[in-house]
Amino acid sequence: CMRLWTKAKVEIQTTLANFDVANSNCAVESDREVVYDNIVALMKVSKQVKRSASKEDTLQAFNKKVRVELSAQFHKIFGRYAFSYMDYLVLALCIWAPYHADCWSEV
Repeated sequence: CMRLWTKAKVEIQTTLANFDVANSNCAVESDREVVYDNIVALMKVSKQVKRSASKEDTLQAFNKKVRVELSAQFHKIFGRYAFSYMDYLVLALCIWAPYHADCWSEV
């Protein structure tokens, strides 16, 4: 389980580090330009790029934002922990249960 989680984290980090919206999957290819236009609108409205920025420049800024900021946030949240939540829960139970079993047996 831990190996699968570690492998998944590495794959996600690699995907984020190499992200390019042009290489993303689009279920309906004719929607790709709509998606691009929405990204451009979001980036301009949120003042991530100047209103005068070209579509190409805006999409590159979006790529950079995903590669840098999203990748950093993923690492911040998941990067430090080698175990999943369930792993920690099982470890805690393995430590807690014998201790309390000993305490209860003395009663």
